[in-house]
Amino acid sequence: MENIVMIPVNKIWQHPDNPRKDLGDLSELTASIRENGIYQNLTVVPAIGEITGKWDGESYRVIIGHRRLAAARAAGLEKVPCAVVDMPIQKQIETMILENMQRADLTIYEQVKGFQQLLDLGDSVEGIAKKTGFTEKTVRRRTEIGRLDPDKLERIMKGRGKQLTLEDFDKLAKIDDVETRNRLLEEIGTRNFEYVVAAAKAAQETKKMLPAVMDWIQSLKHKTEKVSESTAYQYEILMPYPGIEIKKWKTEKGAAEVALEKLPPTKKLFYCITEGGYLRLYQKGLTAVQAPKKTEEKIKREKEINAAWDYLMEQSKLTYGLRKTFIDDFKVTKANYEKVVEGALYAVVANVLGYCPWDRGNLRGLLAVDGEECKGMDTYEIAATAVEKLDLSKSKTVEKLPELIWGLFNDGPEMICSENSWRGEWPKYGRNKPALRALYKWLEGLGYQISEVERGLIQGTDINYHLGDAEVKK
Repeated sequence: MENIVMIPVNKIWQHPDNPRKDLGDLSELTASIRENGIYQNLTVVPAIGEITGKWDGESYRVIIGHRRLAAARAAGLEKVPCAVVDMPIQKQIETMILENMQRADLTIYEQVKGFQQLLDLGDSVEGIAKKTGFTEKTVRRRTEIGRLDPDKLERIMKGRGKQLTLEDFDKLAKIDDVETRNRLLEEIGTRNFEYVVAAAKAAQETKKMLPAVMDWIQSLKHKTEKVSESTAYQYEILMPYPGIEIKKWKTEKGAAEVALEKLPPTKKLFYCITEGGYLRLYQKGLTAVQAPKKTEEKIKREKEINAAWDYLMEQSKLTYGLRKTFIDDFKVTKANYEKVVEGALYAVVANVLGYCPWDRGNLRGLLAVDGEECKGMDTYEIAATAVEKLDLSKSKTVEKLPELIWGLFNDGPEMICSENSWRGEWPKYGRNKPALRALYKWLEGLGYQISEVERGLIQGTDINYHLGDAEVKK
């Protein structure tokens, strides 16, 4: 049984191997101990001298209760209740680590260090899971973080001024190469993080698929020759530009085989692996014989143009993937519902004004893009200006919101009239009037009462749309 005794605080020492170096703010705990004393005893072991290897008979080291000891000293207590236990050094360290794991304010980094210490002591993932109450999956996720550069990780965790999430580290763990992870670690917790991880992941997938691509090329009946991007202009490409993404080889291999159908087995095949991660297949083109030799300056310019296009194409796909992932993972709540709907307004304003601003006078007035500043602007410039000016956080904009949204429907005195405008034929009901139906659905949602006349015009049951039915049948 544990022996509970009162031990002088000047005979008890913090354990040198305690994983928790920063004891945190002790002010509240100190005040509580000063007023009420210590309710829970400390757990201590006899302090074995490093030089003598023996116990002096009066000194102890804390195993559980480092904060209580520090607060008791600050509160002026002379003695504290302690449970004296006999415990080997490995068990002492394990106990201190496991005690820290129960803290509610434990950061991910502190958990990582704790798990790593237990692994270093010879424990297993399964054993750690049982002792700590975490799942094996959680332990593995934390230990994966432990493969990162500890000094850099600690510096970044402190420098960011906020707790980094486990999701951040999970995304980083998708990169296999530890050196690359450590390089990307500089961006964790910043707005660039999602992008750099996506870019690294794309490069990683390309690298993984490249051997399969090369095996396929070597298995072909054609004689093959590798050409560089700078000389590829001499050859006729066998596939749509920019080629096949190597990282998508499993799904796009068929496209490469289709491209080769244009090339007889007896003809030589030329291929190029671009810096952007594309495979391009070529045959010898007549241009190499008939066209005049290009100057070094022209070759350089063409190479730079192709590189620019490759870069932009790759970034477009990459950033689209980031946007898609964000939307796929986004959860609509009451708190963000209005912001979600706001996006529809931005999109419609951009599209309505971007395609035909000349007959949107009312809408342009509401968005303040019909003044002197917009004279000389083209369609797209006007639309971009309108989107920039749209700010639903401003009270004036919010007050105009119903009128603004109404303007997006391009409503007018003839909106509900005949689909055809020539008065030499009977009026026709337009079954392809989605904007009209959308307008009335929105108005009804706001409390608008649709009259019977309107309902007939909207649904096409009004008699005036059918006066010419007999003539049409005839």
